[in-house]
Parts: sequence; C-alpha cells; structure tokens
Amino acid sequence: MAAVELTERQWDDVVAGSPVPLVALFWAEWCMPCRSVMPYYEVAAARWEGRARLGKIDADANRRLVQRLDIRGLPTLVVFRGGQEVARRVGLIPEEHLQEVLEAAVDVGAPR
Repeated sequence: MAAVELTERQWDDVVAGSPVPLVALFWAEWCMPCRSVMPYYEVAAARWEGRARLGKIDADANRRLVQRLDIRGLPTLVVFRGGQEVARRVGLIPEEHLQEVLEAAVDVGAPR
C-alpha cells in the first residue's frame, strides 16, 4: 500500500485514531529533496504496512496544519504515537535513516 495522502481536515481524526505509529512526511512539489525522498518513502509505506502508517502532507495545500505543527523546513518527517509527536527530522532523509526512524517508532513502548 502507498503512503496515504493526508489533509488538515482529517488530521486530528487520523492522528488520534491511528492504532499504529503515524509517520507524516510534509513535502511540496517544488522541493527537490522532497521529490528525492518520495520513491523510497512509498516503498517503506508498503513494507511497514500494519506496523506503521505512513502519510504525506502537501505543505502548500495544508498551510494551517504546517503552521500549527511548526513545520519550518521541507521535507519534514514527524512521528506520532498515541496522538503525540515523538520524533521529528528536518531535511533530506537518506533511505537508511528513514529505516532507523521507522524501527524506532515501532519499537517505542513495545513489550520486550
């Protein structure tokens, strides 16, 4: 499954209602680093299905949400667990770092 496109209208319900960690990528069409991240972000969405939910938010189309979450650079990757932000990465995210972020997001609070 591909990353889910999210909007500010549905944001609160999606974040609060996610039974798994939600990883949100804020991006824009004009942002070259964003465009570089998107192919492997989409692959990760399929690979992590059921363990994490990956969403993408067009920063230009969702300006109020960008302001509300204090997104200051693109791309920005924000991890939510139980409706609360637990991690944030700003700038170009290499594929191996995305993997580390996802592993940490899923592992936080997991029974050992």
